[in-house]
Amino acid sequence: MKKLYTLLLIICISYVAEAKKVKFAVDMANDSVNTTGIHVIGDFQMAAGYTADWDATLTPLTQEIGTNIYSIVVDIPAFHKYEYKFANGDQLYEVEIVPEESRVGYSFIDNRWLYVDSTSDDTSFVGAIRYAQNAPTGKFLLRSKVNMKNSFPLSNNGVHLSGTFMNWGLDDARLYSFLDSVYENIVYVDSGSYEYKFFNGSSSTDAETVPTTCATNGSRAILVNKDTVLAGVCFASCATCFPTGINPINSNGISVAPNPVNNFTVINFSSNSDFNLSLNDVVGRSVFSTTIYNAYQYRLERNSMPSGLYFLKIYNQKEKTTFVQKIIFQ
Repeated sequence: MKKLYTLLLIICISYVAEAKKVKFAVDMANDSVNTTGIHVIGDFQMAAGYTADWDATLTPLTQEIGTNIYSIVVDIPAFHKYEYKFANGDQLYEVEIVPEESRVGYSFIDNRWLYVDSTSDDTSFVGAIRYAQNAPTGKFLLRSKVNMKNSFPLSNNGVHLSGTFMNWGLDDARLYSFLDSVYENIVYVDSGSYEYKFFNGSSSTDAETVPTTCATNGSRAILVNKDTVLAGVCFASCATCFPTGINPINSNGISVAPNPVNNFTVINFSSNSDFNLSLNDVVGRSVFSTTIYNAYQYRLERNSMPSGLYFLKIYNQKEKTTFVQKIIFQ
């Protein structure tokens, strides 16, 4: 019996250590409040100690004195993504219609979401969101996305965002991935111009290097004057990541990887031969050529070649075959 009590105590201590206070709040200034009150529902309810998830009767919000804001603070495990909605009443059919910019957005799921990213001794609070709207009063939604497909290995500390709208702090700025390698988060900001960066990790030294062609003072820049969802740019790039279908390619016994290319790519040959190699830009101009003798492998350096699409052509002198592959310099 003592062992059982000890085990239960350890479980309780472990839960407390991983728990985090989270405040859900909604601004009802533009809506008539149902006589049954305002509720919040979601997949966090059982984790917070309620008997069921997605039950509109279980989690009523309390009106904050002198305001139109209704809120509740719950203890739920950290390092999890949660989905939720507010309900003007206590029935599921009374839940809000969440605007598209705020939705989970995948598999037609129309819930709000948040990621609880720390166990610090404070309360996570995104703000009192206007009912059925994207942001708190006087603020705009800024939903940032970054594709980390070409940036592995990922830090064990996660992918983060920071910028002038956060005074360049990295607390409570961890991004969450719903799909593939795209990481995202939502913050609420005043109207204005901001600079920001993505981080493969949680310290200032983990910041991406933003290419000069899309950099402002070495950072990314955005003007926010409406609810804004950013495109999922590639980490440390000005553009979206190219499809994974071009990385790697193996044809006629030749493989090229990685592709897209940051600093270099490696060409592997299944048999040794002499190869004529040339690299052309999109208008057909030769930007590099060489002959490789008796080789199984060749390292193609990017050197100072500009970002863009190129065509790699390899002629096998022994087999009299030609291999052509698109490659991308990021």
